[in-house]
Amino acid sequence: MDESHKQISEQLTEISLTSLMFYFRYSSPYLYIILFLTQYVIILPIWNSISGGPLRAAAFTLLWVLIPSLLLSAGVSYVIWDRTLGTDSLYDSVKTLFGIQTLYWVVNIVILFTIDLIYLKTKKPQEQT
Repeated sequence: MDESHKQISEQLTEISLTSLMFYFRYSSPYLYIILFLTQYVIILPIWNSISGGPLRAAAFTLLWVLIPSLLLSAGVSYVIWDRTLGTDSLYDSVKTLFGIQTLYWVVNIVILFTIDLIYLKTKKPQEQT
């Protein structure tokens, strides 16, 4: 590899504040679209189809989300893994990606659980009258 390609390669792997700002500026709209589509197409139907109350729905959804999240984290981490850095960087990448996804889904499920509880509280008095 000649010197110019080596320099470009080093610049591409270097994460800087500027590169992160560029990434989030141009990909944020797409990330939000994917987020809402995932919610609407996958999570809400699963959540609404589970009988047994919001607690059971939360546990079931968490289980069915965390397992694929772990597999996806491992897959993405393996694809972007730089083998010259060793397996520690692979494990760190898996932990980071899985941690971010877990935090997102836990907050998401807590919000769904809260909405369900509020809905059930407001629905019961109306049904009794």
